[in-house]
Amino acid sequence: MSIAWIMPAVVGALMALYTALRIFDSRGAAEQWWGLGIGVVVGVLVVALVTV
Repeated sequence: MSIAWIMPAVVGALMALYTALRIFDSRGAAEQWWGLGIGVVVGVLVVALVTV
């Protein structure tokens, strides 16, 4: 499997995460969503690297 698909997926995930954080930030809950988002991104990267 090619590694080329990982970077667009990561960029898309980060863009979606940033948008979601901007929405939740207005509610004052940004910190917990940062933690959750970072955990999700790291998890996706680990899975992607293991399956390649």
